[in-house]
Amino acid sequence: MVNTRLIDLLDEQTLVQLMAMLFLLVMLGLVMVLAAWWGSRALRRQFRRADDLLQRRQPYAASDDDWAEKPLVRAEFEDPPAQPFGKDE
Repeated sequence: MVNTRLIDLLDEQTLVQLMAMLFLLVMLGLVMVLAAWWGSRALRRQFRRADDLLQRRQPYAASDDDWAEKPLVRAEFEDPPAQPFGKDE
C-alpha cells in the first residue's frame, strides 16, 4: 500500500473548494467572536448608563454595603461591654 495523503487524492477544483470552505469557516468564527465582544461592550455600556441614571434619580439611596462603613447603633445608646462570667466587680 502506498502512503498517500488524502489531500493529494483530490483534484484541483475540489481542493480549491475545500480551502475556500475552510477559509470561510475561520472567517465566520472570527465574525462570531467579534459580534459577541461588541455585544458585550454594548450591554455593559447600557448597564452602566442605567446605573448612572438610577444614581442621579436617587442620590441618597443606601447601598447594600453601607452598614459596614458605620455602626448600626449610635455610641450613646450602646450597652457597656459585657463582663466575663464569674467575675464580680
